Amino acid sequence: MNTGFRERWFQLAERFANQVAISHAGRQVTYGQLAQQANAVARRLTELTFRDSCIPILLTCPVDHIATLLGIVQSGNYYYSINPERASAINPILNSVGAVALISTADLVQAAQLPESVVLIQPHMLQPQPSGADKVVIEPTTPFCLFTTSGTTGQPKQVIHSHQSVLTDTDRQILDNQIGPADRIDLLFSLEFSASLACLFPAMLTGATLAIHNLKKEGVLSVPSFWQREQISFSTLSVSSFRLLLKSPFDFKTLDKLRFLSIGAEPVNQQDIEEFQVKFGPQTILQVAYATTETRTITEHKIRTDTNWRSTLHSVGKSVTGRTVRIRNETGDWLEPGQVGEIVVQAMGIPDAYANNPMASQRAYQRQANGLVSYATGDLGYLDNAGHLFWCGRTDFMIKKNGQKINLLELEDVLRQAPGIGEAAVVSDMNSAAQPLIRAFFRPDSPVDLATVKRWMAERLPTFMLPDTYQSIVELPRTRTGKLDRSSLLDQYPILLHRDGLALPNSFDNSLVDHIKMIWAQKLNYVDTIADYDDFFRDLGGDSLTAEACLATLEAHVGKPLPMQLAFSYPTPQALASFITTPAETGVQCISLNQPVADRPNIYFIPPLSGDKRIYQWLEEALSDEANLYCLYFSSFTDSGLLRRLPELCDSMARLIDTSAPNILIGYSFGGILAYEVALRLDKQSPRHPLSRLVLVDTPLYKRYPFAQVVVQDFKRGWHKLQRVFEARESFNWSENLRQLFFRYSGRLKASAPLQPTSDWQQKAEFAAQTYSQQIVIDTPVQRSIVLFRAADTSFYERDIKPDYTWQTYTSVGVEEHLLAGDHYQVLNQVNSELVVHVLLQVLAKTYTVSS
Repeated sequence: MNTGFRERWFQLAERFANQVAISHAGRQVTYGQLAQQANAVARRLTELTFRDSCIPILLTCPVDHIATLLGIVQSGNYYYSINPERASAINPILNSVGAVALISTADLVQAAQLPESVVLIQPHMLQPQPSGADKVVIEPTTPFCLFTTSGTTGQPKQVIHSHQSVLTDTDRQILDNQIGPADRIDLLFSLEFSASLACLFPAMLTGATLAIHNLKKEGVLSVPSFWQREQISFSTLSVSSFRLLLKSPFDFKTLDKLRFLSIGAEPVNQQDIEEFQVKFGPQTILQVAYATTETRTITEHKIRTDTNWRSTLHSVGKSVTGRTVRIRNETGDWLEPGQVGEIVVQAMGIPDAYANNPMASQRAYQRQANGLVSYATGDLGYLDNAGHLFWCGRTDFMIKKNGQKINLLELEDVLRQAPGIGEAAVVSDMNSAAQPLIRAFFRPDSPVDLATVKRWMAERLPTFMLPDTYQSIVELPRTRTGKLDRSSLLDQYPILLHRDGLALPNSFDNSLVDHIKMIWAQKLNYVDTIADYDDFFRDLGGDSLTAEACLATLEAHVGKPLPMQLAFSYPTPQALASFITTPAETGVQCISLNQPVADRPNIYFIPPLSGDKRIYQWLEEALSDEANLYCLYFSSFTDSGLLRRLPELCDSMARLIDTSAPNILIGYSFGGILAYEVALRLDKQSPRHPLSRLVLVDTPLYKRYPFAQVVVQDFKRGWHKLQRVFEARESFNWSENLRQLFFRYSGRLKASAPLQPTSDWQQKAEFAAQTYSQQIVIDTPVQRSIVLFRAADTSFYERDIKPDYTWQTYTSVGVEEHLLAGDHYQVLNQVNSELVVHVLLQVLAKTYTVSS
């Protein structure tokens, strides 16, 4: 494997031209297609005479991103991946890395806003190339990629890896783990993290398939079903994500294809290994890896379900091929086995300096005459006599108190082994006293008696090392890369309520709302009182990862699955508790979204998909002080998986409407059809019911085109699309387009396709909406005025359903229509929602003027 990357990539792309290289969100790209995209990028960079230059990538599609970075590397330049979330700060980023070009799209950046020295290259404007750019000479020392450190110990430092560095680590992984074309490797990390190298190039240089999963969007608990669906054989994830997975009820032994699971970013504990050996099958190997952005993989430790690991608990394994690990003390002397000091890695070909920090380079790196590079990691550890490395934390966690040197990581290790303790963090607080205050935080995994924990510590540590305070929290905070975020503990817990520490309650309050509040307070480290209607994100400052952790804890308590979308649809304790307690017999619940106030009108939102009301978020925020807001949640399926009958579902929703106060009923898309059905039932209950308006948002009459007309329309669209493709000389994915047509027509010709048992909540909801829409017959006028908001762009409904909005026939009072800019998905964006709110406020004030 001594051939350079460029030559190997060309040979492999040709050999496996028809094999799937990348699978992402239903899209499959072959090696041949990927190579053509990469060749186009390489040719353009060569035409611009760029060489040995940093070319940042800012793209939303990971497939295009990977094709682009392959093209950059084969052109003799090096790539730097930028997360689209950082697009607003693009100019400082470009300046910091000395970029000569940016590969992005006009919707993310404007060329006029970029520095004059930076060329904007839009990949979709490039013509796919069957062959690479003119041959360029690439040496082993040629830069390959740039990554930045996490910044947990200061300003992020730039690390540039050479071709030799990346290929050496990649080839070692391929050989050690016997990776081949039959493997399916997942990519769960953002491409901006150096951990992505361990997934990306072992796949791209063997002919394996890389399956991409958006962990941030889908959540950690979606990973097992992703593994099963994609038949993943090789996975890499962080220890914290692995621990969250272990809370899942999923039967991991059914993953017969998963042969390798690599975890890293922090040490494992006894419970991690024990649960792996119990929950996974013998076909899966657990690999504990120790790596840094500066060196990539340093050590590895492979564990099977029958491995006797107790003698090497907390070890991160032995040095991998090409790496030597040594331990040094503060004066630079090498230490013997068993002695704790700073971990130093020695290797050929790894980076020998930071690109943006000469002072940090001088401290961390040393290059010897023979080319060997020594890198001082800043991590503490020791080696045993057999060469196993035991990671003990950072040198930053060595403090002095009363003249005594204390290793905070040693305290953590002892505390972690105490009865009932799951995770632990020990930090030094200089804000509370003249001397450092040693504060211990822990996450219990069973009821904890604090006196027992303190006695455990006192029996194993000298008095001067004992923590001053102890505090129990539900979850220890993490950085975006999954590392333990000790620094945030001091900000989140500035005041300790008890000098002796805090005991964990032995039981939760019986109220589900109070239970949710307690979990949120501990997960968010929130010290103030949480109200029933406090929003997890807007009022409490939560994020999606913390929300997922909260749902996982709550899921274990209530004993039923809680999909990630609930965090966004029902972000208050009261709303979430109402959702969880939805009666199983009806599947319908009226969920209060704000604090009800007497003598205010009521607004009821009906979700377009079962349970998911996120589309209404801007309306909710604007109307919260004007009306009592409710969501008419419905579950389309019974607990046994049967689809509920639509008439019974609508009957149940109508019974939940409060008829003692003025009401407005709002439905978006298919939710508008349900709102119409509910309004009909209110008419039957009482002609004088207080429904003021039926508000329909981009809801047509759901009249379907004849099948023959659908075929003709599709043929015309396809022909126009082909003409555009040929004129622009772009590539056309025949197989993907034919596959989409097949599924469209097969679904149309069948009454309703059977729902697969593995479908997620969104698939189930879409299946239900499709089935119900075929049963709907709109023929009876409602006895109230309809306010209709519809999108100016009707293309969403122009394939199967006619964009027919003639609701005038189906109301005995009248229709007030408003046209909103954009398409179906944009009709309730923030700008349009402000217009909708303006109209609704006029309705509520009874001063609404009919639009002309």
